[in-house]
Parts: sequence; C-alpha cells; structure tokens
Amino acid sequence: MAKTLISRDLLQHWLNENVRHAHERGVETGKRQGFKDGQQAGAAFVLQILLEQRLGVLDADLHRWIAELSLSQLCALAVHLPQVTTPADLYAWLKQA
Repeated sequence: MAKTLISRDLLQHWLNENVRHAHERGVETGKRQGFKDGQQAGAAFVLQILLEQRLGVLDADLHRWIAELSLSQLCALAVHLPQVTTPADLYAWLKQA
C-alpha cells in the first residue's frame, strides 16, 4: 500500500514539474511573440505618421494595408520612403510588396 502512495506522490510531483516547465516555456514564447508583434505595430504606426506628413491623411484601407505588413516589409518601405511622393507611389509600392 505504501508503495502505491509513493508512486502517486512521485507521479504528482513529476506532473507538477512538467506543467510548471511547460507554463514557463509558454510564457517565454508569449513574451517573444509579444515583443515581435510590438515591434511590427510600432514600425507600422511610425511609418503611417511619416506617410501622412508627406501625403496627407491616409484612408482606412491604406492604414490597414500598412498595419498588415511584416516587419521586414515595413523596413523596406522605410528605406523606400524618400521615393514615395504621391499616394499612387505608395499604392504601387504596396502592390509589389
């Protein structure tokens, strides 16, 4: 009988440890994803501000389109920003991105 209780205790300890480790891994993964999402959202926001200063108010479709770009696409748009002088330039770049 005592052997069964020890086995249950060991099993419970093992389960608790594995659940704790899985939780910690999940939290770390969530932090990394949150950081990545924050970088992308921040870059999109800054580019939208810069584009609005250059082109005037952007319509909702452009805001949504820019917000959906990946971080690497946003960086490429930032590099291309000096060549964007009209809304047509922006649409052309977004279509090829």
